[in-house]
Amino acid sequence: MLQRSVWAGKIKIPKEMLEDLEHYKLLPYIEIIAVTKTGTLKKLI
Repeated sequence: MLQRSVWAGKIKIPKEMLEDLEHYKLLPYIEIIAVTKTGTLKKLI
């Protein structure tokens, strides 16, 4: 493994970015998930 990163954002991924990832053959190495609902975990403080 060279690098493992996590990015978070509140906007949709731009179409151009996905096209660039596909062009450079990186898409198979990327996982994109969406969290659409708040969980039920309580704060530990």
